[in-house]
Amino acid sequence: MLAFVALTSVLVIGVLYFFAKVNQKDVLANWESYNKNPFFVFFLAPFYKPDGDNRSRLQFAFDNFFSVMMGFADETMKTLMKPVMQIFKLLTDAIDQTVNGLFNVRGVLKVMWSRFNSMTAVFMTRFQGSLTALRATFMKLHAAIGKTFAIAVAGIMSGLSALQAMFSVFDLIVNIILTILVILAAIFIWLPFILIPVIVIIIMTVNVINDSGQGHKVTGMAEVFCFESGTLVETANGPQTIERVELETRLADGGTVKGVFRFEQDTDDMYALHGVNVSGSHIVYLDNQPLFVKNHPDAYKLPQSHRRVYCLLTSTRRIPIHSSIGTLQFADWEEIDNTVDTLSKWNRQVFEMLNTSNKYTLPTITTLQSESGFTGDTQIMTPLGPVKLAGIYPGYIVFDADGRPTEVAGVVRLASSEIEGYTQLGGTARMSAGTWIKQNGLWTQPQNTVANTGKMDWFQLFTEAGTFQVFTNTNIIKVRDFTDVGHSDIHKTYDWVLETLTQDRKSNL
Repeated sequence: MLAFVALTSVLVIGVLYFFAKVNQKDVLANWESYNKNPFFVFFLAPFYKPDGDNRSRLQFAFDNFFSVMMGFADETMKTLMKPVMQIFKLLTDAIDQTVNGLFNVRGVLKVMWSRFNSMTAVFMTRFQGSLTALRATFMKLHAAIGKTFAIAVAGIMSGLSALQAMFSVFDLIVNIILTILVILAAIFIWLPFILIPVIVIIIMTVNVINDSGQGHKVTGMAEVFCFESGTLVETANGPQTIERVELETRLADGGTVKGVFRFEQDTDDMYALHGVNVSGSHIVYLDNQPLFVKNHPDAYKLPQSHRRVYCLLTSTRRIPIHSSIGTLQFADWEEIDNTVDTLSKWNRQVFEMLNTSNKYTLPTITTLQSESGFTGDTQIMTPLGPVKLAGIYPGYIVFDADGRPTEVAGVVRLASSEIEGYTQLGGTARMSAGTWIKQNGLWTQPQNTVANTGKMDWFQLFTEAGTFQVFTNTNIIKVRDFTDVGHSDIHKTYDWVLETLTQDRKSNL
């Protein structure tokens, strides 16, 4: 049996060998085709091993077998996986188409957005244009309102001008009437018995004019002790015209300006003294002795004229004036020294002149040493309503203490250092402790004042009536002007002032 198997094996191997040798060339030339044949892959492969291959024939056969099997397995797997790959391909194609569709949708949306932007751009452009046109319309409307306001203000100012013109015409008419009355009065002096009824009418007319607040047109303006514009004041920086001198200006004699006075009026009391035009009632020092200018041997009277005149209030109570013969020493407005004793005497004299039957009580030192005045925001009653004191000037019409119109003859501006105490009137309106006010029919001075520590400018008026009205938020205060006693009575104090100055000079010697 074994011999049969062995013989059969040898015979098979021999047949294979013979078959391999016969087809060796053809097989080797087309080995890539034959090695896929199962017969050649395993059984005949050992006989076709190339001579240059270092492997054994059996190893070569095994390697070739496994190579062919692996190729067969690969082809089998490819064949089996082909439907699966087709399915995957369909899926990927579907995904690609979906992505492409999404990109197409994105493109459509982009185009739609672009078109929408184009549409909105036109709308926004027109909207911006509308806004610009609307803004231009509002600007024109604003300008129109401004012009309307300007026209309204111009109308108001025209009305005020017309009202002022009415006052001027009334003033002219009064002057004409007074002139006619004076002429008639002169004629009636020669015909007293015939024209007595007419004289009675004239007297009644003059009284009516006086009651209307125009009495100064009949009696004339009381003189004030002042200098005409252009007068040269000797200052620390050289001569300067009196109208340009300001508060706190240092004078050549070492004094300081504490108040400036400005008047505009007709006066027949002006005298010329060595080139200086000054009122006759002003005090000048001759050989260091005080006397009225009108009594100076070198003074001569000037004709009546409408003049702007000025005066000063100084810390030394003297005003050094430049003249043709050198510096002349004049008294300032206050004239008397600022001592408690002198101020007390003046205060008592004013009280007794204003209140003839009342008992005098000495006020506080603060009241005595405070000048009479108000801050600029204080409201003054005028025919046109309340007006701030800082805006009032000579020639302005205000109401006096009795409610009658009276003309402002002058304005004074005071340094804050001249006010020791004040009473609050509301806001920044203040009244100094030295101001005379009417309370319960008695002219007195404010009580319960507070110390003045501020640096505000202070003002006071000179009126023809000697009084005016101050308006506060709650009431009206009747006050005296800067003369205290009034223009009509200030001349009564001249002799007392001159006597006081003379006595002071003697006591100092």
